[in-house]
Amino acid sequence: MADEKESTGALSIPEAGRDGEPPVTKSPTVETPALELKPSTAEISFEIEPPPPAVDDKPVVHVDLKMISYPYSLQLGAFREIKEADKLIFTCKEKGMSAYRSEVELADGVWYRVFVGYFEDRKSAENFKEEHGLHGAGVKHTKYANLIDTYSSFRELEDKILSLRNLGHSPYVIKDPDDSFRLLVGSFLSKEGAEKQYDDLMADGIMSQIIER
Repeated sequence: MADEKESTGALSIPEAGRDGEPPVTKSPTVETPALELKPSTAEISFEIEPPPPAVDDKPVVHVDLKMISYPYSLQLGAFREIKEADKLIFTCKEKGMSAYRSEVELADGVWYRVFVGYFEDRKSAENFKEEHGLHGAGVKHTKYANLIDTYSSFRELEDKILSLRNLGHSPYVIKDPDDSFRLLVGSFLSKEGAEKQYDDLMADGIMSQIIER
């Protein structure tokens, strides 16, 4: 990760939208026309992080075959200040999009990347991008995340979501075809980023598993 650099900036989000925060699916319903977005600064561009060391004491849990794998996300921006990232997340949620952030430590310091959605493949991410007018967003292969737990109903995890947010984390939910709900934190290009977050969660007394989302 030492040679990776971030480009400061975020995308403007189309004005019209829906209230609430439904989980994003690979084929979302769009109620408003897509608008062309203009990045506030330079175009977002990131190098792929290097692979993790071969030996590690934090094994990755692969997604159950009965669950759908969602290794792609759309990155909307990267910020030095967490409050700026949270502003963009709030704007996305007002428009009915599932947005969340991941903290990464690079050679030039800590950055907060803002992502929206979770997708089975690059094409699904590109389709969502076009349908929502997020033309400056970048499709990222962010298959690593921390799984908090799986629940049989959304109501069961509402208190856990609130608890995670109060501790400064940015949780999101994936609904699986069997109507179960995965509560996750983070979206990373490499296992190394997920490991750092795993340690942060443990420090807050939160148990999790590093998974390939």
